[in-house]
Amino acid sequence: MYEVKFNIVTPLWTGDSERKGGTVRETGIIGSLRWWYEILVRGLGGTACDPTNTLCNNDAFCDACSLFGCTGRSRKFKLEVVMPEEKKGESDDKTNVLGFMLKDGSVTLKFVPLKEIEGEEWVLLNETIKLIARYGALGGRTAQGNGVIKLVDNENHLDRLASKYNACIPAFLRPAKSFDYLQGKEFYDLRDFVSLLYVLEFDESIDMLRDSLDINSHLSVLWNRYHVLPIAPNVRRALRSSTISKDLFGGKGRGSRVFVSHGYTDEHSENTVRFRIFAFVRGKEEDRKKFCQTVESTLRDGLGEFLIRTSKGKKGISVKVEPFQTVYGEQIIANMRKGGDR
Repeated sequence: MYEVKFNIVTPLWTGDSERKGGTVRETGIIGSLRWWYEILVRGLGGTACDPTNTLCNNDAFCDACSLFGCTGRSRKFKLEVVMPEEKKGESDDKTNVLGFMLKDGSVTLKFVPLKEIEGEEWVLLNETIKLIARYGALGGRTAQGNGVIKLVDNENHLDRLASKYNACIPAFLRPAKSFDYLQGKEFYDLRDFVSLLYVLEFDESIDMLRDSLDINSHLSVLWNRYHVLPIAPNVRRALRSSTISKDLFGGKGRGSRVFVSHGYTDEHSENTVRFRIFAFVRGKEEDRKKFCQTVESTLRDGLGEFLIRTSKGKKGISVKVEPFQTVYGEQIIANMRKGGDR
């Protein structure tokens, strides 16, 4: 059995039958894990279909379906979500619009094998979880600020297995050219990936500025109770106003390729938060670098316009936005192939 423990940093949305997010559901976690597993596998040259529109079956299946299952083929593991004992069956968020949050305590995911799981698959699953925690987000509504997690005590035997199996993964994965129905489709791929971490600093404490920030009132509970600053909508509006292609933000029948987290802090800073942007920019390396440059200049010069209510709040509020870390998917792939840590 493989266990992963994490803290919820920004609201975790896994949905339910009523499209509410006041709990953590195994199906929502599994769906998100598969999505990221597909991204990693494609980036490493393997195969991963779209499970909502696939020809995979028990006789012919992609690398993702090998682990997560498809028509006629069951998933290789059972996922158990374990909440802190005092938090079982309840959410600190009673509004059911923000997703699930915890004031304290961690969530544990237990992966229980139902059939033999290859060593390479265990390593890929482990790398998927680290990819999510370091650079992405877990669950749904991740383009609207949700899903940032922080791993807790995640040292495990799979990290030790990586040195043994990483070199075997290219031969283990099924080549994409052997699956005709996967050709020519614009899947999310780690080779197109870029993750940017930013620091947002105000010249006064955020508590003093709350009435001046253009934040939806029903989201203010996030800062009041969890020190999560719900700025994802503001950041997205700023980015959409830039020269970044509008196609990246999705549209009819197309999901967004740009994802923005809310602001968060580990140390409960009074005037500083971090936030994460990750995106899938198809094309050449230069295209992804240009995207990052546009993001940086847009946020540095214009985020304040989308964040401050100058008509009702204070004028002259200083907003400083600085890039902290930029990581490209190709770097993650290269380090993984070397057996290094990212």
